[in-house]
Amino acid sequence: TISVDGVTRVFDREVDFTLLDRWQDEYKNYLQLMNIGTFANFRIRKAFSIWRKYVRLKKVQLSRSRLGKNLFILNAPLRQALLSVREMCYRISDTNLLKLELNHTYSLEEF
Repeated sequence: TISVDGVTRVFDREVDFTLLDRWQDEYKNYLQLMNIGTFANFRIRKAFSIWRKYVRLKKVQLSRSRLGKNLFILNAPLRQALLSVREMCYRISDTNLLKLELNHTYSLEEF
C-alpha cells in the first residue's frame, strides 16, 4: 500500500514499512539495474541455462544407454571372449612370422 508517508508491504502477516523518499531512490536504482543486460535478461538466461543442462543430460543418458546395449565389452557373456581374442592378437603381433627390413623396398617376388 502506498501512502503520502511511504510504502507498506504485508507478506505472511509480516509488515514492512519504507519511507517514500527511500522507496523512490530504491526504485530508481532498480530501473538502472534493469537497463544492464545481465539483470534485464536474467530470467530468460536462467530458463535457457536450465533447459540446456536438461537437454545435455538427456543426450548423455541416451548415449549411455545406446552404448550399453551395443558394446560387446559391457555384455558380460561376450566380455571374456572379446578379451581372449584381443590377448591372442597381441601375442601374434609379438611373434616374428615374417622378417622385413624397414629401409628396404621389396618387389612382389622378394616379398
